[in-house]
Amino acid sequence: AYYSPDSILYTCNYIKGRLHGPLKTYYRDGRLSCSVKYNAGFLEGPALKLLPNGDTAVSGAYEKNLEAGEWRKFSMGKLYEIDKYRNGKVIIVGKWRADGSPEVLLSYENGKKREVSTHYDEKQRITYKEVWTRDHECFEIYHYSVDGALYCERKQTSDNPLDYTLVYYYPDGKLKTSWIYKNGKHHGKSEDWHKNGNKASERYWENGKLQGCAT
Repeated sequence: AYYSPDSILYTCNYIKGRLHGPLKTYYRDGRLSCSVKYNAGFLEGPALKLLPNGDTAVSGAYEKNLEAGEWRKFSMGKLYEIDKYRNGKVIIVGKWRADGSPEVLLSYENGKKREVSTHYDEKQRITYKEVWTRDHECFEIYHYSVDGALYCERKQTSDNPLDYTLVYYYPDGKLKTSWIYKNGKHHGKSEDWHKNGNKASERYWENGKLQGCAT
């Protein structure tokens, strides 16, 4: 196929009416735009997408029409993402910043997040982690300060994502505040601590309403 008599749009081969062998598409100036391979009508083998300047945009591979193995994505000549596939479904996603530092590492099952997802700042310090259950619910979230200390954790306590505990810590790791939520409202006992570890206050809640006085 052609853009014009002297400008090729794409090239390919057919066997018994099915695509077979390389299929390549081109920019109007003749530079390669995309390259894939077919086997009896199915995508099979390496795949490559290029930018007009010739830089690689995406590289990967297919097996029986499905994405397989590592797919790499580039921006301005630098790798910024690697997606790993199994049977056409992504299982791991890793992302990097322009300076090469990691930004996030995600795990997936059946196209949905699972296990632990880790996020980084520009200096490769962990900012927060998410723990996912096999039911693909975000079960736990941990937030970290710039010096790497855990300062907040949120843990789901039932199948309802609005039921959870929320705990804050001082920089030295001692407890600061502890809350319990039910349907997104304060429920049960909440506690606060001084920096020296002594308890500062204790409250009781029911469906978001304070019961009695703080002690």
